[in-house]
Amino acid sequence: MEYLNSSERLKLLTVAMATNPTLHLMLKLSFAHGLRVTELLSLTGADVSDGKLSIVALKNGISCRQPILIHSNPLIDCSPVIALSAKVGQNPMFPMNRVTVWRQMQTAGKLAGLDPKKCHPHACRHSTAMFVFETTQSLGQVSSILRHRSPASSMTYLRELDASKAIAARDTALAMMVGA
Repeated sequence: MEYLNSSERLKLLTVAMATNPTLHLMLKLSFAHGLRVTELLSLTGADVSDGKLSIVALKNGISCRQPILIHSNPLIDCSPVIALSAKVGQNPMFPMNRVTVWRQMQTAGKLAGLDPKKCHPHACRHSTAMFVFETTQSLGQVSSILRHRSPASSMTYLRELDASKAIAARDTALAMMVGA
């Protein structure tokens, strides 16, 4: 599994923030919510309300509402999605296709000096899984943040499904990554 470690995520987010604000927001949401690229691209303004993001899971996953990460560091703060959702209404927040996202990630990754094999949209989901696991040592937490129906989809043996712990672990881990 190719994934971005904390240092690599930080580099990619920094480059994206400086060069491509839309990609930056997509990356932040992907890392914070463990989104598949198709889940990300299907988000509309209507999917954001009351500080939460409604995620319609694909591949028989669990659809849910997760709190949007609001943080003082703009590198990881996902609150700009709230203003974007108000602007686009019922329309897609990110009107592009998965190939465009892949190309933008490749460009940002190259500028950040990262291995191109790690700079693809699904690497964000894998990175979220590893980030949560490294923080919690809980495969149940990984299953929860990735919205898997069965922990076997994330790995095989831990069946703890506590979404609030997964969200807290995500917030703590992202804050630790930026030194807050």
